[in-house]
Amino acid sequence: MTSLNLWFNMVKENLPRFIEEMKSDKKGKYRFAYEGDYEYGEKDWGLTNTVYATKLMYMLNSKNLLEESNEDIHKFILKFSRPNGEISDNLIKRQSIYNRVFTSIKTRDLNNLLNEQTRRAETRQSTAALLCLGQSPKYDYKLLDVNKQLINSY
Repeated sequence: MTSLNLWFNMVKENLPRFIEEMKSDKKGKYRFAYEGDYEYGEKDWGLTNTVYATKLMYMLNSKNLLEESNEDIHKFILKFSRPNGEISDNLIKRQSIYNRVFTSIKTRDLNNLLNEQTRRAETRQSTAALLCLGQSPKYDYKLLDVNKQLINSY
C-alpha cells in the first residue's frame, strides 16, 4: 500500500472522532476551531461549520454520528432559514463587508457586493446537508424564477 493510501485510511479512520470532538455545547452546532470559537454577540452563528461537519459525516457513511445528532443538526440549520428560502448566516455577511467592497472595486465586478452569491452558496450547501439528513428546508427557495421558457433557453 502506498503512503498516500495509508494516509487516506488514517484520515477516514480518525475523522469521525475529530468531528465528534468538534461538537459545540449548543445542540446541533459544530465549532469552527478545535480550540474553541470566539463569541460574536450572535445568538446563532456557525452554519457553515455544521453544514460541513454534516456533509463529512455523510460522505464517511458515519450513520451513528448522523443518527445521534440528526434532529439537533436539522433544527440548528433551520434556524438560519428565511421566508424567501435562503439559508444563510448573518455573521458571514457582516464579517465579509470590507472584503466584498474591496474586491468589487478592485475587479470592477459588483456581482457579490450585496452578498447575494454567498447567500446563494450557503443555501445550496445547507440544502445539501439537510438532504444528507433526510430532511428538507423550511421554505421553498423563491429567488429563482423557473419557467419552461427559461429552461429551454438555457
